[in-house]
Amino acid sequence: SFDPSAEQIVAAMLRVSAMLRAPRRITSLKRCASRIFVLRPSASTRMSSSTTTTRKTESIRSGFSTSSLHQSAYARMGKYANYFVHVGNVLALIAANQSDMLNLRVLMVSATTCMITFNLLQPQPLLIPACWGTVFIFSHGYQIYKLLMEKQSIKLSAQEQEAYNAAFLRFKFTPRQYLDLLRESDARWNCYRKGEFIQKKEEPMPEIHFVLEGNVCVTDEAQELLKQETGWLGHLYDPNADPLQWEEIVKSPSPYAHICASDKCRTISLCRRTLNSALMSNPRLREAAVRAEVDDLWGKIQQTRSQRPKATYLAMLEVACSDGVVDPNERELLREFGQRHGISEKEEEEVLKLLGWTVEEYQAGRLKRKEAAGWFW
Repeated sequence: SFDPSAEQIVAAMLRVSAMLRAPRRITSLKRCASRIFVLRPSASTRMSSSTTTTRKTESIRSGFSTSSLHQSAYARMGKYANYFVHVGNVLALIAANQSDMLNLRVLMVSATTCMITFNLLQPQPLLIPACWGTVFIFSHGYQIYKLLMEKQSIKLSAQEQEAYNAAFLRFKFTPRQYLDLLRESDARWNCYRKGEFIQKKEEPMPEIHFVLEGNVCVTDEAQELLKQETGWLGHLYDPNADPLQWEEIVKSPSPYAHICASDKCRTISLCRRTLNSALMSNPRLREAAVRAEVDDLWGKIQQTRSQRPKATYLAMLEVACSDGVVDPNERELLREFGQRHGISEKEEEEVLKLLGWTVEEYQAGRLKRKEAAGWFW
C-alpha cells in the first residue's frame, strides 16, 4: 500500500549512487526518475484528478436536476410519480388483450408516455429510459400512420366493389389492401359463354379465378365433380407451400377443367405468383388469406355434399331408363329417394332431359322412340 512520491524516489537513488561512488550513474538515475515522475504520477496527483472528474460529472448531472423546469415539475407532480407507473402498466395490460392493431398501438403509446413521465419525475431524472421510451413512441406512431392509411376512404369502381364485397370484405381485407392486391397481381375481369373453358385440364394454371356470376362446372373430363356458383377456382393461398418452389407450382398442370355451365359466366382473375408474394409480405394479409381459404374450402365441401344426392339420383335414373322401360316399382323407389334428399320436380325434369326422356314418357313408363338398336317404338 506504500506509494512513494517522485522526490523520495530521486533521493533514494542519489543515496544509492553516492554509496556506490558512481557519478556517471547519477545522471542516468535522474533521467530515470524524471521518466517515472512523468509516467507514474503520485497518489496525491491521481486523487486530485479523480476528484476533479467526479465534481465535473456531478455538476453535469445536477445541471438538469437543478434546472428550474425540472424543479418546478418535480415540486408539482413528483408526489404523483407512482400513479403514472400504475396507469401505464394497466394501459399496457389492456393493449396486450386487444385484437385490433390500431387500438393496441394507441394504448401502447399512452402506456409508454406514462412511463416516460415517471422516469422524469424522479429526484434524479432517469434520462436513458426516457429516451428509449421516446424511440418506442416514434415506432408505434409510424405503425399507426400505416394503419390509418389502410383504413382511409377509397373510392372503388362498380366492378371493384362487386369483387370486394364477394371475395374480400368479410375476411377483413381493407380497401387499401384490396386495391394493392389488384394492382400487384394484374387483376383482369373476364366473361365466358356456355361451354367455354376457363381452365383446361393438364395445362398450367398461372391465374386463379373467382366466380362473380354464373355456374362453373368442375370436371376431370370423365365426370362432373362439382357445379360451382361462386368462390375461387383453385386454392387462393397455401400457407404450407414453399415460396422457393412456387414457380414449379404455378407451372404444374391443373388436375381439373373449369367450364362455364350457364349462359354467361363472369370472373376476376389474379396472377398466382405475384398474388402469393403480396400475401406473404404482410402478416395481416396472410391471416386474412387463411380465413378466406378455409371459408372457400368449407363452401366447396358443402356444395359437394348437397350435389351428391343429385348425382346419385342421376345414376339410379340412368340405370332404370337404360332399357327404355320404367316399371312402377322402380318409379316409386326413385320418388322416395328424391323426396328423402330434397330433389325437386324441376331437377327431376332436368335429369330426365339429360337422359332423353320427357316427363310424360317417364310417367307412362315407356320411351316412345328408341334409337339404341336401330328400331323405333
